[in-house]
Amino acid sequence: GGRHTAEAQGTVVSDELVECVTPAVVNTIGPRECEVRLAIGSRDYTTTVATYHYYLNTVAEQSLCYGPGLLEEQQADQPTRFRIQARNQLGENRKSGRDEWSVQVQRREVNADGKEVLREVPADLVDFDNGQYEVRYTAEVGEVNIKVQLIEDGHRRHIRGSPFRPTFISHGKNRANEYLGPLVNSWTVTTLRQLEDFYRATEAGQSTKLKEGDVKSLIKVMNHIKDMYSQEGDLLRKQDEVYEALSHIEREGVPVDKQLKVLRRV
Repeated sequence: GGRHTAEAQGTVVSDELVECVTPAVVNTIGPRECEVRLAIGSRDYTTTVATYHYYLNTVAEQSLCYGPGLLEEQQADQPTRFRIQARNQLGENRKSGRDEWSVQVQRREVNADGKEVLREVPADLVDFDNGQYEVRYTAEVGEVNIKVQLIEDGHRRHIRGSPFRPTFISHGKNRANEYLGPLVNSWTVTTLRQLEDFYRATEAGQSTKLKEGDVKSLIKVMNHIKDMYSQEGDLLRKQDEVYEALSHIEREGVPVDKQLKVLRRV
């Protein structure tokens, strides 16, 4: 496309610092890397430039979570964690932080009157300033309810998959609460198998050859198609969660080529 420019009035703070409010460029420059030049008074713009990135905002309906802190049978009374991966409206991973999140971790328990209540569990949120955030908490034996919401313009919107319901036991597997531990590995294998099975069943259903007047087979194919569309959002979320978890594991130095190959097939 053509070149777009936008100007903003700056304020000299010191010999080395100028402050300004970024101009609105949604309908002109859009989300991309820009060159920033400076002009003082009526003088020409500088020949040297600084780079500045405009990004699309985070969208809750595209963002997701993954990690041991969301799974069943974690080790109780030991720190656990999970990641939030912020994504924009195009489904692309964000590259910067400073989003506002509401993360509520609550443990289900029965009070003295025999009623089930939710008790708050302290949790810390770490911003890595790269589109990823980590939630860290420690829970006792039992079931936990986790709500992850993006706060935008005063409104809270649930992230994909929220609320989550992890569980904690007194004798969990060794390294159960770690990204490279057995729970994440088992969850990855199981989810990939579920995705593969659904893919095969859907392909078989759609490729069924119909004979004239074969109403039963027609209904079967229609049900396969209906099932595919009804589960599409959930399946796409699972694919994205597995992909981000495998990418995390790969960054830790563990090869995941085989699993990624399976994921690409579905």
